[in-house]
Amino acid sequence: MKKMLVLIFVLLLLISLLFVGCKKESTEKEEGEILSIMSYNVRCFSLTGKDELTVNALTNRLPRIKDRISWENPDVFGLQECIPAHYSFLCENFPEYDSHLVYRDAREVPEGTPIFWKKDKFVLLDKGAFWHSNNPEEMGPYTYVDESGEHSSLNRITTWVKLQRKSDLKEFYYFNTHMGFDHPEVVYSLDLIKSRLPKDAPVLLSGDFNFSEEEREGEYYNTLTALLQDSRYAEDNMRGIKTFHGYDAETPNEIDFIFYRNLKVKSHRVLNTDLEDFYNFASDHYAVICEFVF
Repeated sequence: MKKMLVLIFVLLLLISLLFVGCKKESTEKEEGEILSIMSYNVRCFSLTGKDELTVNALTNRLPRIKDRISWENPDVFGLQECIPAHYSFLCENFPEYDSHLVYRDAREVPEGTPIFWKKDKFVLLDKGAFWHSNNPEEMGPYTYVDESGEHSSLNRITTWVKLQRKSDLKEFYYFNTHMGFDHPEVVYSLDLIKSRLPKDAPVLLSGDFNFSEEEREGEYYNTLTALLQDSRYAEDNMRGIKTFHGYDAETPNEIDFIFYRNLKVKSHRVLNTDLEDFYNFASDHYAVICEFVF
């Protein structure tokens, strides 16, 4: 009789453990799948030509950029300062990704903020771009007049896609941008981006924002976080880690962000191991990658 009771107890224990395991697996499945997003300013080239005579020349950096992306294997990634040399190289080396690119200007070597996504995971539902200009649907700069006269910024652009995940038909929007510097221009750009974000859908916004959380007492940053969340706050140890270094490991600046809404952050990392991994820098920015449960 005693052996029978022990056997019954063991069976009940095993059943309860199996039930807990099934419940946990079911809960995790209900929360969603992992969606990995990378934002990376890949540095166009040196405007003075100085970099092109060093280890920081684009031809030297392209293989490092490829390795950084390949090692992380993101589902979706957005680039800033992407020129034709970057784009053709990455399209050739990452045939498993599809992409959307609109150049911000018509110069001999134009820049853009392309978005890449895995073909086997996502369907492109919609895409577009808008310039941070007085007429956002047309290529051009933002021009304003103040007491000192008329001023024009560089052309700035935001690229966006609407993707649907094949596994569960969930949809989300991804916006990728590269902001300017001047106060009126930044305010205008932020207001424009906010006006283009869909109201209720899951949204991601990444880029090189060229401002920190503290700049102008948080004016710029707070404008965005009134609508979106900052993925860095999911990992407190990530706050304060520089993303822009200018090829100087001692130069602190945290200006690259991934903002989001209606997703859940699993992890956030600044990929600041260029010197350890390549013995040189891949770009003058470190890539940022975030995993979301969606």
